[in-house]
Amino acid sequence: MKNKKNRNTCKDADIFDPVSKPPNYFPPGKRSFTALAVVIAAIVIPAEASEKEKSHARHYAIAAQPLGDALTEFADQSDLKLVFDADLVRGLKSRGLSSTLTPEQGLDKLLDGTGFGYRFIGPGTVTIERLAKRAAKPNIAPAAGHQTRGSGDESVQLATVSVTGEAEPQSLTTPSIEESREKLERVPGGTTLIEGERIREGAALTVNDALAYAPGVYVGDRIRLRGSYTWSNFHFDDDPVLKDNRLPGIPEHNARFEALYQHPGGFYIGPNVTAVSSNWVDFTNTLAADAYALLGARVGWDDGKHWKVFVDGRNLTNERYAASVFVTGDAGGQDVAQFNPGATRMVFGGFEYRY
Repeated sequence: MKNKKNRNTCKDADIFDPVSKPPNYFPPGKRSFTALAVVIAAIVIPAEASEKEKSHARHYAIAAQPLGDALTEFADQSDLKLVFDADLVRGLKSRGLSSTLTPEQGLDKLLDGTGFGYRFIGPGTVTIERLAKRAAKPNIAPAAGHQTRGSGDESVQLATVSVTGEAEPQSLTTPSIEESREKLERVPGGTTLIEGERIREGAALTVNDALAYAPGVYVGDRIRLRGSYTWSNFHFDDDPVLKDNRLPGIPEHNARFEALYQHPGGFYIGPNVTAVSSNWVDFTNTLAADAYALLGARVGWDDGKHWKVFVDGRNLTNERYAASVFVTGDAGGQDVAQFNPGATRMVFGGFEYRY
């Protein structure tokens, strides 16, 4: 088989033998085949390049506006993910964009004259960066005794060159997401990324609240103590008839305290106490409502996103008390119908869905 192949090769070579055939001679069949191949290549290759260019180009319609807003619109229209610091581009303006371009051409035109450029940091992901400042033009001062080349003098005295410039300040943050992730991976014990959306959904008011709703972060159980106290000191001042009597209808002391246990999973439970001092009914201070203390409790669950379920109990010991009084001039120390009774034992619950 090998010899047969060699014979065929030699036969083909005989056809193009420059000795037996003229230099510009080509067999008719192969000449037409070669010419056709060249024509096809000339037509197909540019067509493929044109189709590829069209597949990346799209039409952009972005009005002149602040650069940060323009970049956000460009990301929506180009399906690219743009990573940039909003504080760095604040105050800069974009001239807008209204034409059919590739993403690279669109970014070039959008950032033209802003002092910013772009860099691809991953598939479909671009970071916007401040362009490095150009080095200052060197200040060249000739040294003393500077000589120039003269006739018949081949020696050259170089001038003293002083170069001045301004270094680009280094950012305290990392320039790309990849470098940030690499640094986070080097932190002992691992790290957790808390997204701004989760903080807003959890209505976090403190750093501790934000950590409590972060996945993979355990901040531990906690007990929250809170309360309020009001002291009211209202009385007459050397009145000829009522002397220094206290004003009726306003208890001197009013307090409410609660201790609430909270679990990182969203469960909470705890008691509360409401205490009110005695309250005069009349201006002569002859009849008063008794002081009282009410015991209550709350239990519930809040997922920090959408659902909240709770049960609230009040006056659990079923105390009898006067929630308020009807003020009179002089009750004469008699037990009259001047008292408004408070609510008895009461338990209620509910749920809440946030969206």
